[in-house]
Amino acid sequence: MKKPNILIVEDEIISAESVKRILIKLGYEVLSIVSTGENALRKIKEERPDLILMDIKLQGKMDGIEAAEKIRAQYSIPIIYTTAYADDYLIERAKITTPYGYLVKPFSTKELHSNIEMALTKNKQDRQIEHLNRVLQSIRKVNQIITMEHDREKLITKACECLVETRGYKSAWLALWDDRQRLIYFSQKGLGNEADNLLNMLKKNDFTECIKRAFKQHEVIIIENPALECSGCPLLSKSPDTGTMTISLQHRNKSYGIMSVNIEKDIVVDEQETDLFKEVADDIAFALNNIELEEKRKLAEEALRISESILDAFFRGSPVSMNLIDDQLRYVKVNRLAQERIGLSLEEIVGKPIHEVAPKFAGGIVPGFRKILETGQPELGIEVNGELASKPGVTTHWLSYHFPITMSDGRIWGIGVIANDITERKQAEEEVQKRLQELEIYYNATIGREERIIELKQQVNELLIQLSKEKKYDV
Repeated sequence: MKKPNILIVEDEIISAESVKRILIKLGYEVLSIVSTGENALRKIKEERPDLILMDIKLQGKMDGIEAAEKIRAQYSIPIIYTTAYADDYLIERAKITTPYGYLVKPFSTKELHSNIEMALTKNKQDRQIEHLNRVLQSIRKVNQIITMEHDREKLITKACECLVETRGYKSAWLALWDDRQRLIYFSQKGLGNEADNLLNMLKKNDFTECIKRAFKQHEVIIIENPALECSGCPLLSKSPDTGTMTISLQHRNKSYGIMSVNIEKDIVVDEQETDLFKEVADDIAFALNNIELEEKRKLAEEALRISESILDAFFRGSPVSMNLIDDQLRYVKVNRLAQERIGLSLEEIVGKPIHEVAPKFAGGIVPGFRKILETGQPELGIEVNGELASKPGVTTHWLSYHFPITMSDGRIWGIGVIANDITERKQAEEEVQKRLQELEIYYNATIGREERIIELKQQVNELLIQLSKEKKYDV
């Protein structure tokens, strides 16, 4: 376990060296000894200590309290004041900087040790609470994005930004794959140049250990030591001393992709943290599922619109009468020819039962329609006749084809009717029949005359023969 390193800010060198020896004996590492507030700020920028022992009276222009104020504004480093003074004025000034301890010289080794341990523990808890608050802020922002953003690429991009910009995580990346495991979207925040290496790896489906494990189980995969546990990760050089959390984005057993973040090791193993992280992943997966459902809905609507357009065009362009009739024997759709021949407006036809629209036809076709609904067997080439409202007193003849319209689940929705007006053909057939009858009468009459003529010719011939045989007398 890494030893906590401590920065001593003390302008009395003998006192500082004495404290240093005690700290080393207690098992701590002393980062450095500086005598001014200015030097303390520079040293903190170079090497981040785990704790600062700050004397109040220092050399230079700023005292220890002023230095502590500046440190507190930039860093979350616990500070313990060490001073020979304990008057009310100093204490009130020191309280404003919310120190983690206040030791009055001379202090014992036990007092120093207990104050340091309490300060380190409390600072860890404070940082944990602060981090969780930032994560909660990230969750709220991600949830706002989910309700407003309906583009998956923009969704994961904004989610990455939220997770990092709220200082919840040091870096974050999200990747989405299609059903064939092909990378379709990738977004990151805070990775820098290493993002390209990660992207190339993901495109090849060359997954690190954490990604492989995340795909197999919908749990937070915690990598506390990436150098040992995930040696092939292209992000090791970015944050070698931090841990990672990785999880698959799953909703209803469908995996949409992977989300991974980089945070401090002492936070990554916290159960409350992993629960919050999983909540964010589930929310994003839920949003991706909604986007997918919306896309499918739009595609279905477009397909339906195209299908309806084709059906309308087919109905309009058909040279024969076409009707769609539901299982209650009501007209659902009719084309122009059917409407014109029925002789009613669409409002008077659509939604109305057959016996109201064509009462003089209904008796001849309704029994057959009911049989089709019961058996599922079509009626083809049926001749139907009756009077239409458009032609009162005139019998109209139709050659009709009736067939069931069966849904994918086997249910008969209704009946399709294709009918051709054959009235003119029937009239022509009747005229032809009439002419044939007349021709037959004429033919029969002609045959009788021919036989009589033949008979007369024979009689004439016989007379001529007889005449030729008579005796001739000379005068």
